[in-house]
Amino acid sequence: MPTTIADGGTSTLTFTVTNPAANNGAQVVSFTDALPSGLKIAATPNVQKTCTGGSVTANAGATTIAVSGVTVAASSGVASTCTVKVDVINVSGQFNGSCATFPTAFTNQGAANPPSNISGLSNLIDAVTRSCVIVNAKPSLNKAFSPTTFTQGGTSTLTFTMTNPAANNGAQAVSFTDTLPSGLKIAATPNVLQTCTGGSITANAGATTIAVSNVTVPASTGVASTCTVKVDVTNQTGQFNAGCASFPVAFTNQGAANPPSNISGLSNLTDAVTRSCVTVLPTVDLTITKTNGVTVINTGP
Repeated sequence: MPTTIADGGTSTLTFTVTNPAANNGAQVVSFTDALPSGLKIAATPNVQKTCTGGSVTANAGATTIAVSGVTVAASSGVASTCTVKVDVINVSGQFNGSCATFPTAFTNQGAANPPSNISGLSNLIDAVTRSCVIVNAKPSLNKAFSPTTFTQGGTSTLTFTMTNPAANNGAQAVSFTDTLPSGLKIAATPNVLQTCTGGSITANAGATTIAVSNVTVPASTGVASTCTVKVDVTNQTGQFNAGCASFPVAFTNQGAANPPSNISGLSNLTDAVTRSCVTVLPTVDLTITKTNGVTVINTGP
């Protein structure tokens, strides 16, 4: 449990050993489980057991779990049970969108079709039932300004786009914080809009950070699904630039090839931000000069 995780998340694999209700004494058992090819033991295996004695070998990054010489308590008129638990994670890049289309390598077949992943059974009957864990690919995050040019005191809408890959992924909750470039701030009227559902968006007028927490990206099917969060931004007083060609580095957002320090707190998201830029033009002052009430008009030859 859980039976659904994000790419890089963990699930706890629980082995339950049952001593039948037949007044059986305590019994010592052993077995080895070879994980499906898309899974491995988590960096923190978090091994736990209610069985007594024996040993559990579950090394981080390995693909086998060996349980040796553990004892299941005596039963009486009712069965007795004990458990061994190990946290597992998906192999990098291995994911699936549903159990209906889950690769065979990820599944464990039941007693009617004994699995090759269970071996070394000692004093045990294989009663494993088919099980499945869904591994969702993480949604990706990108952002862009529109319009890309405005005059000092004007606004541009900063749009964050979250994309749930086309892999039959279920709906996924995501979070992140964006720190605006040093020349920008949230507009006096932030005009926050979202097509994602739930969660919260913190974008206070005049602030320089936008926090998006636990908004949900819709499930994808054969095609990717997307949702957006939009916030209006403006320039800091006196901050402008002549164009994106000479745009100060402090105003730019670097993409995934050069992960930006302005994106932080990523939860269940892959940083796919591409370099973006907004041009802030200086205000033009219009001056009218009048001399002695005389207007001179120059005409052509």
